[in-house]
Amino acid sequence: SNAWQSWGFCGSLRMGDPPAAPSLHWIFTRAFHDGGVHADRLPPKAPGGRNLRYCSEMFTAISDVNSRIAVVFGFLTQRQNFGGFDFDRIMRSGVARCACDDLFLLKDKSFETDWMTIQLVPNLSDEPLADYCQLVAESNPTTFKHFGDTPMGWCSWYYYFKEVTAKEVNKNLDHLLEMRESIPLEVFQLDDGYQKHWGDWVPSKDFPEDMREVSRSILRHGFKAGIWLAPFAVDKKSDLVKEHPEWVMKNKRGKRANSGNVGHFFYGLDASRPEVMEFAKRQLEKVTKGWGFNYLKVDFIYAAVLADGDRYDYTRTRAQIADHAVTEIRNAVGGDVFLVGCGCPLGSGIGFFNAMRIGPDVDRTWFPFLKWDKWNLPGARNAVRNTITRSFMHRKWWVNDPDCVLFRSGTLFKDEEIIGIATVVAMGGGMLML
Repeated sequence: SNAWQSWGFCGSLRMGDPPAAPSLHWIFTRAFHDGGVHADRLPPKAPGGRNLRYCSEMFTAISDVNSRIAVVFGFLTQRQNFGGFDFDRIMRSGVARCACDDLFLLKDKSFETDWMTIQLVPNLSDEPLADYCQLVAESNPTTFKHFGDTPMGWCSWYYYFKEVTAKEVNKNLDHLLEMRESIPLEVFQLDDGYQKHWGDWVPSKDFPEDMREVSRSILRHGFKAGIWLAPFAVDKKSDLVKEHPEWVMKNKRGKRANSGNVGHFFYGLDASRPEVMEFAKRQLEKVTKGWGFNYLKVDFIYAAVLADGDRYDYTRTRAQIADHAVTEIRNAVGGDVFLVGCGCPLGSGIGFFNAMRIGPDVDRTWFPFLKWDKWNLPGARNAVRNTITRSFMHRKWWVNDPDCVLFRSGTLFKDEEIIGIATVVAMGGGMLML
């Protein structure tokens, strides 16, 4: 079973197991998980409350461990629709679905869905999805195919969170430079916290007005200069919301749509509006071409195409809007910037990003704060699972980003948990960020 975007569940289920589902109330998490083809309908439930069907976004594989035969079902692209699959609990019947998102067809116009494939795998290998993965890579002839080197670097998030300052940036740069021989990192990434608000992408009081001072300092120390940006996410208290309330995605009831909760609620900007895309491109160009950062992590991309949203343009599906958005993201930053996607519908990102987050946040604990959650709540257990189950995507669709490995003191990890996390990340071959 595979979820539609970076943070969602990907894993194996035995027939009869309950389908994976979020542990938190839908008001906190539905925007994250129900944005694909299953956005308009949660799996139907029996009177006792048990889900009756298994749902998977974009692709799935069904195997018989005794006969070692498998069948792979998958969409080759997600440029026209978000597509996925439903199967009953005993695997007797299944349905391929495409989300048309209340599409309005203009006169004399037609619409074609993305192609899908069904592959019989008679001798179950260790990588039953390998052929499908390669076929998807070949079916996405987009503007960008060079992944670049797999980076190793440092990220400010898991130590400073939003309390990062320019002073602490320089302190860490000096320290990493001293340790360069023993820890040969290449990237120094400034994460969330440098800006005034989400949506107001100007430096906070703890950073210089000219952010080129920060990027130049990073480059002088011999690192790629990395920065974080969420061009389609906006804080409720931001100036942008006050100045352009019409840009905020509204739901079908006319209220501002729920974008999920990441410790706070926020809004998504409607990427079907041309003026929103122009705004997003200006921010992307500013941080790269203006401020001089050559490594960019673009986060919360799903917020541009919320399933619950009453979008401005109904002549395009949400998948078509997402496809346009990621195309414009790459065009805005150019081909020389190492581009990392996060919170991104997976099918939309293929061919545009150098790297892609493929699991939930690792956080500073093994278990999420709800220990029974096996879906997407931050926690190393969930992140490690997705690092394994989505490892087949690495260097076929992008460089896999499994999130950071935290070796420092001050976490709640046991030594054996840190060793386990580092081992899985190393064996997966993806990015290593500290």
